[in-house]
Amino acid sequence: SQDRILEALLYYYEQTGSERVLNACVRAGERLAKHYLHEEPRDMFSRERDSGRPRNEGHAMNIVHPMLQLYGYTGKEEFLEFAKYAVEDFDRSASPASAAAMLTHGRLDSHIVTLCENISVPASLYVYTGEERLLKASVRAFENLQFCSGQPQGVPSGNEEVYGRGPRKLTEHCGVIEWALSCNRLFRITGEVRFADECERAMLNAYPATKSPDCVSLCYNHAPNEIYAANWAGPYRDDWDQG
Repeated sequence: SQDRILEALLYYYEQTGSERVLNACVRAGERLAKHYLHEEPRDMFSRERDSGRPRNEGHAMNIVHPMLQLYGYTGKEEFLEFAKYAVEDFDRSASPASAAAMLTHGRLDSHIVTLCENISVPASLYVYTGEERLLKASVRAFENLQFCSGQPQGVPSGNEEVYGRGPRKLTEHCGVIEWALSCNRLFRITGEVRFADECERAMLNAYPATKSPDCVSLCYNHAPNEIYAANWAGPYRDDWDQG
């Protein structure tokens, strides 16, 4: 949640120029950098010794975006160093949502929301490092998800794990939001209209279609072809053959 708070505060700073808000964000960023770069434990994502699983599922990678914003505003190297460290350590975790996996895996099998969040992280770091490998990872991950799991309503399928394509394959509503945010970032970074098109498709189709007219309730898990809009109206089997 720290990343969302920082992003909101930094957006407020962009609109108002409030130095007080920027200073608060800088202090928070400095604390994060100090802990993960200079204190123990250093590993944000590396596999835990006992379980062999990544320490974090990958949601924490969202912190890279506001830390890079802070570097852009202040020029403090510790913020850029933190972002580089986070991406490198996530690669070491062998997560299918890491930049290394985005460059090498034939199909990205992971938590759909984590994937939708993370596809724009390498590209955000690319803006400040110029490392082409990072931009390539983000673009390849976008194309991978779009080709293997893209649905007519403009978002990849997946309820927890990615599902593939099919008229009754579900999508988590969180995935809609994160897909749109990542596509927007990729558009801003590359200027390629295809990313803006995907963001628009998601926000004009999958996002509003799942909500009641008064926006009080929504169908969290939804598919292109549902008999009625209820959370478990589609078949619930987490495999690629469903639907």
